Amino acid sequence: MQNAAIKSVNVSSLKTGSAQQKKSKKTDRRSNFGKRFLSSCMEFQSPTSRPTRSDVVLNHHPPFPIIHQFLLPPPPLPTPSTVLLPVPFNPSLFFTMDNQRSISLLQFMVDEGLVPSVEEEDKRKSVIRKLKQVVSSWIKKVACLHQLPDHQIAVTSATVLTYGSYGLGVHSSGSDIDALCVAPFFASIAEDFFIVLHDMLKRRPEVSYIHCVKSAKVPLMRFKFEGVSIDLPYARLNVLYVPENVDILNPFFMRNIDDTSWKSLSGVRANKYILHLVPNIEKFQCILRCLKLWAKRRGVYGTLLGYLGGVHMTVLAAYVFLRHPDATLNALIMHFFQTFAFWPWPTPVMLQEGMLTVIDGIETRSYMPIFLPSSRYEHCHTSITKSTFFRIRSEFLRGHEMTKKDTPGFSKFVSLLLTIMHS
Repeated sequence: MQNAAIKSVNVSSLKTGSAQQKKSKKTDRRSNFGKRFLSSCMEFQSPTSRPTRSDVVLNHHPPFPIIHQFLLPPPPLPTPSTVLLPVPFNPSLFFTMDNQRSISLLQFMVDEGLVPSVEEEDKRKSVIRKLKQVVSSWIKKVACLHQLPDHQIAVTSATVLTYGSYGLGVHSSGSDIDALCVAPFFASIAEDFFIVLHDMLKRRPEVSYIHCVKSAKVPLMRFKFEGVSIDLPYARLNVLYVPENVDILNPFFMRNIDDTSWKSLSGVRANKYILHLVPNIEKFQCILRCLKLWAKRRGVYGTLLGYLGGVHMTVLAAYVFLRHPDATLNALIMHFFQTFAFWPWPTPVMLQEGMLTVIDGIETRSYMPIFLPSSRYEHCHTSITKSTFFRIRSEFLRGHEMTKKDTPGFSKFVSLLLTIMHS
């Protein structure tokens, strides 16, 4: 019993001693930490006690203690009310991205076949040249049929003017050619054009599928010349001699002509007038190619279906281009969708303010009036219905939403923009 009591006393004394030793060690560590902290503070405050560069290198300690970690509170976390400064604008980076996207757009148009090959261009030029020769022979024959004097027969002439996508230089592979036959005053449309010229073209081996469309708003002949589709309306001027490259913007050639000729000439005059207004024809051609492809892929192209036509896309593109002449292709597309996504329809789109003088009742009821420049016949787009109008407007809004996003790859952006709509 006595031995057990002695053992218990020894164990308790050992535990008490070890506890006191641990407590003293903790106190010593705390006191040592406090001494080191105070001495470091004193060294930081005394410039003479700062360690030299050699001491720092040898001892691998920083020259100054990191006091702020102990004295300063941590920065507060951002809250909804915290005002964050915007990222500084980098003009060089912005212009670099803009130019890269414009270059990608040009490559995309080439890959999509929007730019015809050199062989196709040569073939179209050859077709137009041969068609002009046929028209020149035709007007001589008509002059003889009308029994004009020999000196008038010798000087009389007619020509062919191109317009539409081919006249603007934005035609694609396989597209047709819009051409206008312009002749002197004595050649009538009913007999000389639809009968005499029709028979001359029909007898040529390179012409096929020829037929007349007399009931159209603009009467024309439609045929294929060496496999190239051609739409050929007719207009006659109050002159005896029509130059090959007649300037139809000259008021001299537009005096005292009939209504059918006015309507036939309106498309050619609009094309020439737009090309005269735009400061950079090549850039305008690029954006017009892309926008026409967008309209076709998104299902909002085609006047017969109540959507936009080629001439209306031309006016819309020219409207944006004239207001942003120095913008890149990428920026022009963004401006296009931004402009017409929020356009206050039915306010008409006109390239020149104040050019509209008379609006008939049908034009005032149009959902999306788009007027041609440089013509007394300001044809608005009357075939757009309420449903097609909302469809076109929704596509404008969709294009605006996609173009305002900062997507990493412009090729991906264009592919998304031009995806075929299946609805």
